[in-house]
Amino acid sequence: MKSQLTPIQRRQFLESILKHEVRAEEMQKYEDMIKVNDLARVADILEKGSINRRDFLKCGGLAALLGGIAAVSNNCAGGSVMLGGVKETGPVHYPRLPGHKIQSPEHYGLEGCMTGWFEGNTFMARMLYRVVGWKKVYESYIETYTKKVGKDPSIFIIGYADSRLPSGFFPFEEAVATAENGIIPFITYDLRSSPPYADWKGSGNEMIYSLKDIINGKADHLIKRFARQAREFGDQYGGFFIRTMREMNIPRHWPPWGGMPYKFKKAWRHIWDIFDGEGANEYATWVWNPSALSVISVSPPEFYYPGDKYIDWIGLNGYSRSGSDYFTRIFGSKIRKLHRLHPTKPMMIAEYGIDEHGYKVRQVKDAFERVKKEYHEIKALLWWDMDWTNLADGGVDSRINSSAEALQAFREAIADPYFIAKVPYRKI
Repeated sequence: MKSQLTPIQRRQFLESILKHEVRAEEMQKYEDMIKVNDLARVADILEKGSINRRDFLKCGGLAALLGGIAAVSNNCAGGSVMLGGVKETGPVHYPRLPGHKIQSPEHYGLEGCMTGWFEGNTFMARMLYRVVGWKKVYESYIETYTKKVGKDPSIFIIGYADSRLPSGFFPFEEAVATAENGIIPFITYDLRSSPPYADWKGSGNEMIYSLKDIINGKADHLIKRFARQAREFGDQYGGFFIRTMREMNIPRHWPPWGGMPYKFKKAWRHIWDIFDGEGANEYATWVWNPSALSVISVSPPEFYYPGDKYIDWIGLNGYSRSGSDYFTRIFGSKIRKLHRLHPTKPMMIAEYGIDEHGYKVRQVKDAFERVKKEYHEIKALLWWDMDWTNLADGGVDSRINSSAEALQAFREAIADPYFIAKVPYRKI
């Protein structure tokens, strides 16, 4: 049996289950509702004799096929049949990281997954802080998020615009305001330039400081300044997440440091070494953050891995742009492979968002259910709470409250105690 059936084979098999000729509209309903490989998996199960057609139908298999991939109950065939539902797995625990780095939740006496978000309004933060100050800006963000979802965040992605080379500084005030509210700062150290500099030169494929420039030390004075400020923050407030050169496995049109594994790894190690020399790595919790996209133009993430010495957490970015982009389709194979390759590194979903495309409610519920029951490797889940459909290449409206129904689904999902609000990260 092939792992993936042709359209004709799928029709024939569906007819054998339904015991009547399948009409075009019925087949279209099937195609719209079911993941491409699910019917092939059902056929494999039946052909191998692990469950017969009568038992399959008794256990709700027909509802699974025509009702949106409900799982076949674990009561069927000794609990071994899975069509697209969630398979329970045991807990995953990671070794304690050195120093005052951010730990996996079990080291705070908690079991589950930390939660957090990126607030799109941080692009306007500089304008707001001139009026009310950073503390009130970030308190407002936290209050807004908590009111939206009914729960405090564990983590907040900050410094997205202000921490860029060549003029970027460690976003000290923002990090302090976040930490003083008991929330873990997550710094994006972006190697693009900040205003008033142009983001790229000429064609848009070059940074003011290229990977080669970083490797050759041309930005050392700026990186050292950033690292010293990071150490100063850590001495006062403890650990923080930090990432740089995210989504490096996407080709060079985005990001400008993408598609160059050898240079990327050398540049990453160079930045890490500077932080280490300044004493910042006592607190800096390095998140290596590739894209989870599975298209032919995106390189496998493992090509860009700098080495265990230089990485504390592994983060993945991914977005749902269509009704078929469920959590497992986006992240599943990447989570399993990277955990197998680097089993001591805690994993997070560093950016996740779902477009408002008609399937958002189901996909929100599915994502949280999968993380809780199937992907225990994932110890933090960060939502990209932003409407960026105005971008030229077409982004997504991944706001938590893009619709009343989406907001309600999010509130219900995150209310589960498995999804952790605050952790006492400064106390260990």
